[in-house]
Amino acid sequence: MGKFKELLQEKRRTPKESTVEAATTIAQVALFSIVQLKEYCREHDLPQSGSKLQLVQWVSVHLKLPEAGASPDI
Repeated sequence: MGKFKELLQEKRRTPKESTVEAATTIAQVALFSIVQLKEYCREHDLPQSGSKLQLVQWVSVHLKLPEAGASPDI
């Protein structure tokens, strides 16, 4: 249940006009709709089929976002 609350809090912090490219965390990428994620994938020649989880993973890798729980390089 903690992860769900974290995603809700993240959603409240994410402006509605934000773009996929502006996402800085995987949680922010996950807030976009499947349509928005597929559009991003289409624009960047990424796979467009699969579940939302797969789309989030492809977009996150493409944006070079840190994995959940990974500590940033100092």
